[in-house]
Amino acid sequence: MDYLLKKRAEPTGQTTVGRVLPMDSVSQLTAEHRKIQRLFGRLECLPTAQDLTDLVQTICDRLAIYLTIKEEVFYPGLSRAHGAMPDLDESIVEHFSLRAIMETLEGQCATDPLFNAKVRTMRRHFARHVEEEERRLFPKVRELALTDLNIKMQQRRMQLLKQEHGSVMCN
Repeated sequence: MDYLLKKRAEPTGQTTVGRVLPMDSVSQLTAEHRKIQRLFGRLECLPTAQDLTDLVQTICDRLAIYLTIKEEVFYPGLSRAHGAMPDLDESIVEHFSLRAIMETLEGQCATDPLFNAKVRTMRRHFARHVEEEERRLFPKVRELALTDLNIKMQQRRMQLLKQEHGSVMCN
């Protein structure tokens, strides 16, 4: 699981390592952004159409987990904690776009017509989504104390990874 060690100052002035706490929700999502961006970055250096097809499937699988966590846990929790947020609404709509592109890629291979155009479009949409979230939404989220949301997101992520792969992955 993705965890951070919490350091605390002892009365003696020394810093000790305390409980292990789940990463905060913004750190979890930012880490997922980077993982997915790295996968997209590998698209240009694949030798065969099958390698490209396999990588796009991996990207879609990772995106599906990422989107599900946000739609089932993060966005509802944030909405309850903060109320109406236009940036949140925009992020939700961006998810619809990503899911629609992912659906059109289902069962396709790299040699199919429009495959590359769909992948490039999905990459652009994801890049824009990441930039907007990290620039506009995440700073607002950091201001809120959402420990319960952090734990729920991590638990849901582990459930989805377990379902996807049949066992827990350490990412």
